[in-house]
Amino acid sequence: MRKCYNKQQELVNGFVGVPEVMSKSVKNIMIYLMVTLIIALPFCAFLEPLTVNADEKTTLKVGCFTDMPYMMQRDDKTGRMSGYGYEYLQMIASYTGWEYEYVEGEWSELWQAFLNSDIDILVDVSYTEDRTQQMLFPDRPMGSEVYRLYTTSADTDIDASNLEDTLKGKIIGVTAYTVQEELLKNWVEENNIDCSVIGYVSDFVRNEYLEDGTIDAVVELEASALSKWEPIAEIGETEYYMALSLGNEDLIEEINSVLENISIVNPEYVQELYNKYFSDEVVSSRLNEMERDWLRAHNELNIGVVQSDKTRNMSEMLSELMEEIFVNRLKVDNLQVNCISYDSAEEMEEDLKSGRLDAIYPMFDDCWLAEQKGLSIVAEIEPVRISMIVSDATEDIETIGIAGSGLVGYYTDCFYPNATITEYETEEKLFDAVADGKVDAGISDGVTPDSIMNSQKKYVGLTMVENGDGYYKCLAVLKGNAGLYMMLRRGMNLVDESFINSLTMSYGVREVKFSWHDFFTENAVEITMAIVVLALIIIIFIAIANSIRARKLLALSRTDSLTQILNRSGEQVVRKKIEQQTEGMLCLLDIDDFKSFNDRFGHDAGDKVLIRVAGVLSEVFRKEDVVLRLGGDEFAVFMPGVVTKEVAESVLMRLINEIEKIDLQETEGVKVNISLGAAFYTIDEKADFEQLYKKADIACYESKRTSGSSYSFA
Repeated sequence: MRKCYNKQQELVNGFVGVPEVMSKSVKNIMIYLMVTLIIALPFCAFLEPLTVNADEKTTLKVGCFTDMPYMMQRDDKTGRMSGYGYEYLQMIASYTGWEYEYVEGEWSELWQAFLNSDIDILVDVSYTEDRTQQMLFPDRPMGSEVYRLYTTSADTDIDASNLEDTLKGKIIGVTAYTVQEELLKNWVEENNIDCSVIGYVSDFVRNEYLEDGTIDAVVELEASALSKWEPIAEIGETEYYMALSLGNEDLIEEINSVLENISIVNPEYVQELYNKYFSDEVVSSRLNEMERDWLRAHNELNIGVVQSDKTRNMSEMLSELMEEIFVNRLKVDNLQVNCISYDSAEEMEEDLKSGRLDAIYPMFDDCWLAEQKGLSIVAEIEPVRISMIVSDATEDIETIGIAGSGLVGYYTDCFYPNATITEYETEEKLFDAVADGKVDAGISDGVTPDSIMNSQKKYVGLTMVENGDGYYKCLAVLKGNAGLYMMLRRGMNLVDESFINSLTMSYGVREVKFSWHDFFTENAVEITMAIVVLALIIIIFIAIANSIRARKLLALSRTDSLTQILNRSGEQVVRKKIEQQTEGMLCLLDIDDFKSFNDRFGHDAGDKVLIRVAGVLSEVFRKEDVVLRLGGDEFAVFMPGVVTKEVAESVLMRLINEIEKIDLQETEGVKVNISLGAAFYTIDEKADFEQLYKKADIACYESKRTSGSSYSFA
């Protein structure tokens, strides 16, 4: 305070010394200013200095709805938070560093607190022009939501095809003071619906109104509709936002910047959130007029089934599935379902086209194939894997035997177009043909070959190689049969996925019978030798036979079927070199954002990228280098003798240059980038394979932080 006083005194003294020539008016103005300043300055002592703490975090109050669990909820036992809005806010906090204080309550009370600025943030707020005067909206919405008119499953009076008449005199409930209330009133007026609209303030009140008959139907968000409700009509759609209360104007610019960055880094973020929380939409069990017309014209549903040896129970499985669909889900109990067995897919398809069948099973999950056959795929039912059975003596595959459903024939047409194909009635006959050398390989759809071969001694010389790609057996109908197609599709969407999985698993298990007679008949030579030949000779013989078989099996299994380079078994080659103290460099390679190739251009295009990258690796690295595919988009290379960064950098730079030259028509020329991590192994370090791999993996992770192709050393 003393210092402040001295300054004032100096100013006063300065004024006293003003030359007399200064005009009187100017002096009066200066006197006025100086007196004002002298009066104001003492109050400075009571003002706290303004400081900014860089470490201080912003804490905002967020409304947490207890009646909208899909948007934000807290687990009563663990306190754990979850929900669409919760994850959305956490993503924003990842950029801003904000912390949140959650205020729990129902929509109506939180809405009033928000309007009073007692809460800073409220999620799931629909945009209207009027609301822009009451709150702040960012430039980008959180998403969009659909509002539908629902009735209970027991109510059959309201008909979606005749709303004007069947809604006449009805009472429709809707959450009060909301956008959906306005949308409903507008929809009623536009469609000339003579009904009443009443509002409720909570889900509890809504449920009471439905139970006691106060209201006949409700308007709710598609995401929050109950499974027992039936959707009748779409009322409207709005975009919803993360809104800020008035007084937070300084945060809007920051939020807009964050949302812009999120859209750049992950353009599909909002859609991913929607798929995570809102993907299970309510499907109506009420049939439309087209479906009812089909039922009026048919009292039977005839389904053809290719009844091969392995799928002998598929007719029973489909019968159970159809009962679940029509009786339990669609409430259709006057339709007779007949599953008719066929030995040939071609014969079954002919009967479908002639009208003797209404649907067929199984159909390959391939839209192009369905188009060629004039079919429409209804739904995927049973996952299968195509398996190849080969003999230890097999080198080149020119003749192939097939058994099982029609899926296998299509598979061979696609992937072995030049091979000679022979069909067998049962898988056992197929395996016999492979074991006897009549065909080079056998192909089945991968459910029972393993169990059969393990139970039959005569198949000990066979090996099963499973295709890495998954396929589905599908139910199909004739294209244009819209009524049946819609009804089956609706039913499949209503059936729980767990029910289908349990059903297909229970009918997909084959019972393998054991016979002592067969055992002695098939192993007569081995039993005789065991009696005559000394135990030691037999042990040596078995050891040699197993050794030969293991070597041949290793030769078959060490090559990656897609890229034709070593598969993960190549790790053993690297381990052995390290155990032999062979110095060198281990390099790990990842294709950056490989998932986008699959999502944007399809899995076939993604496979082309993997094949081309593997080809570049084979071209760039030496013959003595170990090049392998670890799985997915991950590759590894071990270069014996390379222990300096100078040598390694020249090779890695050449690799990156060659990768960047990849220009595939399937991916529309989109550039391929890779991240490389390298670690050196020297005798002095005494590191094992796991330690070396971990170092290279950490280096690869560092490279991923850099945009574009790059490499890092451990």
